[in-house]
Amino acid sequence: MENRLLRKLFWGGLIVLIGICYLLFNIGVLPVAWKPIVLSWEMLLIVLGCGWIIARHYFWGAAVAAVGAISLLPQLSVVMGFKYSEEMFNAILWPVIIILVGILVISHSFFPHHHHCHHHHHHNKHWDDFMDMHQQYNHETYGADGRIKYDYVLNGTEEIFLGTEFRGGEINTVLGGVKLDLRRTSLAEGDVVLNLKGVCGGVTLFIPKDWPVELHTHSVLSGFEDKRGTNGVYVDRKLIIIVDTVLSGGEIRC
Repeated sequence: MENRLLRKLFWGGLIVLIGICYLLFNIGVLPVAWKPIVLSWEMLLIVLGCGWIIARHYFWGAAVAAVGAISLLPQLSVVMGFKYSEEMFNAILWPVIIILVGILVISHSFFPHHHHCHHHHHHNKHWDDFMDMHQQYNHETYGADGRIKYDYVLNGTEEIFLGTEFRGGEINTVLGGVKLDLRRTSLAEGDVVLNLKGVCGGVTLFIPKDWPVELHTHSVLSGFEDKRGTNGVYVDRKLIIIVDTVLSGGEIRC
């Protein structure tokens, strides 16, 4: 009971803190340049990692928080003024992955989870509690303007977009997946941008063959592929998909 109360206080306090930061950014008390960093899926990943550590999943909590911190490097470089490049990203990412794998091996050597049935049950209870804590972070919207915004953490969805025109938006996934069917709508004229960001997630898009698609991928240990076999016939409109993921996958089908 006490642990559950502490968890509720932690996440409730976190939501209040997010609201306070949002307000301070909007009224100019905090520098606006930090807003996309503090209020981002990468920062949420760091917080989720900390929550996982609180739930006594130390390794995976540290791993998720580390991925979030590393993913913030491009934005931090702009605000803090240090140099950043893809080579730098890979130079930091791979050593961190190797270190985390080594810690996992050591932790399983000293604390094997399968020796005691009672311990295994205790572990599953923490996992169930952790899953319950994060259901509130699943969110999806799309309005009359034809834009979408999906945020999924430890969950996913399958959606059919039924708006008159599709005008882009963003899909953010952390340990989750999204299937979005765009075959019952039309593509707005001009360049329509869809941003895909995720960590250990997956996105499947169903797009008509006559939509021209331009892919821009900036991903690590991830893949995203257009499997339609053709790339559209329109000359006055184009869907630009920007993929920025870590340990994720995705594809386009028709």
